[in-house]
Amino acid sequence: MLIGAIIQLEMPKTSQVHKTIQGTILCIETSGFHGSVALKIGDKVDDFELPTDFGSAKSIAPAIASLLSRNSVRSSDLDLIAVVQGPGSFTGLRVGLALSRAMAFANDTPMIGISSLELIAQTFSDFARSTNPSKWFDPNQSDVIIATAINAFRSEAFFGLFQFSMASQVVRRTAVDQRVLVTEIGSHFPAKAIGKQVFLVGPEPKTFFPNELWGSDISHCTVRPSARSMLPIIGRTLESEVQNAPDNLLPIYLRGSAAEEKIRAT
Repeated sequence: MLIGAIIQLEMPKTSQVHKTIQGTILCIETSGFHGSVALKIGDKVDDFELPTDFGSAKSIAPAIASLLSRNSVRSSDLDLIAVVQGPGSFTGLRVGLALSRAMAFANDTPMIGISSLELIAQTFSDFARSTNPSKWFDPNQSDVIIATAINAFRSEAFFGLFQFSMASQVVRRTAVDQRVLVTEIGSHFPAKAIGKQVFLVGPEPKTFFPNELWGSDISHCTVRPSARSMLPIIGRTLESEVQNAPDNLLPIYLRGSAAEEKIRAT
């Protein structure tokens, strides 16, 4: 294990499909500048990475249309729409949620909102398990702690804490997502993290964190969330029978609009 390695993770096409999910499901991820969409039909999953030469707000609608068309699926055929509701970019989340709501309202399709912090943890877990688990995970440990962080600017970050079980191969949330000061991230790791294998992952885990935050027992990896990795999270969410009406799904922005920031400062 290379402590402190920064790696751009790309999801392999052979990642395992969550077998317990039934029906046709559309997954939409637009929390960052780049995004992705995935479509599950039975045991088949097809996905589409949005172009990297311009933002997801411009490319998400054509990407969804293309993904549905090449699989001969109409929007009315969808049994569920899952969308990342943040934390994420202001424009990307607004467009992703607006499209999701429009499709859900038009066809009376159930919706599920996904945390981008949980999705980053799941994407990392899926990649590690699908490539070379022994490279990433210590087989002598029963579980691994995965902390996820997204730059919220102005010396703040959104922070999530998860646990990956080596036995069940499942990622579980162990704390509520929260906005924290970058300098205080270390204090949010639980006492049980001592002696455990710990990963801090996200779109830019080291570029905005002070070096003194990194201990010899913490690995940091650059991870971009993948729509394909939303499927295991959807499975866990459905087990808890949580679904959302389209108008109840609200975006969680990294920062508010300029007007909102000005009002909050007064």
